[in-house]
Amino acid sequence: MNIDANEVIQSLGQKISQLEVDNAVKDVYIRKLEKDIAEIKESMTKTEMPQTAKSEPAVDATKP
Repeated sequence: MNIDANEVIQSLGQKISQLEVDNAVKDVYIRKLEKDIAEIKESMTKTEMPQTAKSEPAVDATKP
């Protein structure tokens, strides 16, 4: 079995380059998800505040 070191190095270089691209794509996707999560949290906070301001204490159904 004849293994050419240059071919191995070139192959590893290509794989590393592909992994770097994959990693960059994942980073972009993660940043987008983080932004989406922040927007959702912000919208939830805006909709919850008026509800909590109007909330009344719970009624205990066990008491007459």
